Amino acid sequence: MVEGLFDVELIESVYAIPSIRDRIQHDHWKPTYIASPAVGYLGAWHEGEFCGFFMVREKSRLDIEIHACLLPRATLYSRVLGVEVLEKVFNASSARRVSAPIISDLVSAQNYVRKLGFRQEGVLREACMRNGRALDVILFGMTRTDYAESIACRSSERQLAA
Repeated sequence: MVEGLFDVELIESVYAIPSIRDRIQHDHWKPTYIASPAVGYLGAWHEGEFCGFFMVREKSRLDIEIHACLLPRATLYSRVLGVEVLEKVFNASSARRVSAPIISDLVSAQNYVRKLGFRQEGVLREACMRNGRALDVILFGMTRTDYAESIACRSSERQLAA
């Protein structure tokens, strides 16, 4: 289940987990709650257990940026939770696309968004610094059309399995 998350302490506690913090922070950003009208947080739960959250940032009326911050125990449910977030974003907004910029050395995050149906759209060369080292940022995206096609595909797969 995915729903709005407004508990700043809970968000900060996830960011404080060393295995999460060390993966996502970089020289120009330390993981912390962002208080902005353009940023929201969607908490992720499975069978009542908190699994982490997704940070959602409205870049424009057409483009919403998403960042997953899931706890290690959420691995088994991460794809289901990701699909729920995409459903919520596309159903609750007029956005035409969802973007996911991912630092190039986060291979598991790249694989995650690919499994959700995102497509690699480009590389922002040396757009991030971590420990003084320049890293690329890979931009992934999913359009509303991509999302609708993936829903139709999942629906037909369920019908075939029945």
